[in-house]
Amino acid sequence: MKGPGIAVMERDRQTAPMLPERVLHRVRLARRLAEWAPITVLRGPQGFGKTTAVADWLAEQPAAEVAVVWLTIPEPPVERQTLLALLAQQLRAAGLMPDFSAPPTSVAVIAEALPNVPGAGKLALVLDNARGLTDGSMLEELVALVRRHLELHLFVLTRASHPIEPIAARTGAVNTIPPVELALTVSEIEEFAVVLGSPVEADQAAEVHRLAGGWTAAVQLLLPASDGEARPGLIAAREYLRTSLFSAFDDDALLLSLLQFSLAAQLDFELIRALGEPADSDALIQRLEGVGLPQRDYRDDRVVLVLPSLVRDVLREAFAQRDPQAAMDFHRRLAQWYHSQPGNAVQLDALEHAVAGHDWGLAHVVWAEFGTWLSLWELDRVRFALAEIPEDVMLRYPGTHVARFVLDSMASDNDTDARSATIRTYFEASGREVNDHRDRLPLADLLFVGTGHLIGLRFAGELRAAVEFATELEPRIAELTTTGHELHDRLGWFYLQRAITQTLIGDDDSAIRFNQRAWE
Repeated sequence: MKGPGIAVMERDRQTAPMLPERVLHRVRLARRLAEWAPITVLRGPQGFGKTTAVADWLAEQPAAEVAVVWLTIPEPPVERQTLLALLAQQLRAAGLMPDFSAPPTSVAVIAEALPNVPGAGKLALVLDNARGLTDGSMLEELVALVRRHLELHLFVLTRASHPIEPIAARTGAVNTIPPVELALTVSEIEEFAVVLGSPVEADQAAEVHRLAGGWTAAVQLLLPASDGEARPGLIAAREYLRTSLFSAFDDDALLLSLLQFSLAAQLDFELIRALGEPADSDALIQRLEGVGLPQRDYRDDRVVLVLPSLVRDVLREAFAQRDPQAAMDFHRRLAQWYHSQPGNAVQLDALEHAVAGHDWGLAHVVWAEFGTWLSLWELDRVRFALAEIPEDVMLRYPGTHVARFVLDSMASDNDTDARSATIRTYFEASGREVNDHRDRLPLADLLFVGTGHLIGLRFAGELRAAVEFATELEPRIAELTTTGHELHDRLGWFYLQRAITQTLIGDDDSAIRFNQRAWE
């Protein structure tokens, strides 16, 4: 049965917030709001455009058919009586309530006082910043109010899931618009730029989306300025995120997960399942995706979530500043997970996270096993990772120390002289390290710097000295190899250089033997 009607008066619109001069009309959201569910909940971080989207849509509704009562709830904690008084005040200001002789004690009292005037119109009651509205009995009463007055439609604007949702869901009266629906798409960013008076190309809109995702406030700062209007740009957008990001979420556990997983370049679903709480990993994936910031993507056969780069950078910086030890610990866990994955390319992630987590032992293992391949394909990233290793740590791993010199030389060298500068750096640095640390070098380092020194002696024309050095080195290599630490690629490289040296002195039989060992 239809409940008591509510008279609609144009002056009701005065309770809605003022709109900015330039507003993007969100057609996609307008369709969702136009469903006119009894209760509509809009979830999204601060600055996602909840208030503007609802106010703009309501402003487009015929004033003779839709009344608007807008209540912005103060920051929590808020007393129940305060909320009731504010609600009654806004309804009175809209001309929908008489004055009470005493403050209302419940929503039910307010419901009884609503006019019994038949009418075909609608009343949109907007509860903005609803995070302060948590009183269970008041929420029950609000749901009952909507059920009694069928013309009344409640819009709840909140940063996260709201406790009114499960209450309303029992009656099937709730329609939830999550952050992922609020977030601007690339095409909407293009439209927004036009509204702001400075159109952008599709690739520019895509770059803004890569930086800020669909976060409306940050997007607006990143879009270029129109004629005569200054636009703050990248620095301001970063600062906005830095000051707003942590107040934008009410879920501390979810924020901690965002901080942790922001350390990874991309949130691989398998990674989240491995490093999240085992009993809650799939739910965690849904919650991370549900905040509207990570975008789902597909890389080969893996599903990943990718955070906007500015958001990711701000989260990383904040995590390192707030709890540096926890950040390093999670870097270590990430390094171990990446190192356990198949394939060479993923080992660069393992190396970078090991360095960031100060797990020098794992960093050395990754370099020993994959350093040559990584240097050929990702020279700069490897250089930057090794540059972050302190000098006192480098002295414990001489092979990695030499590698840093070699990679720096490679970065400035070129192929016009067959990279002679890089080769010279390799054997000169190797000669220093092997002479100082030969007896204590682990196998990977011994093979790397030992081979470098062997090449250096050969380049200097000291072929006999090169043979003698290799002969002296071989028992130590054999000793370390029998302990199960054999590294086939580096061992093969050492014996290949031995074979070349034996050929140069005319010892073809030995050269053949060492060449065979190189390919075993």
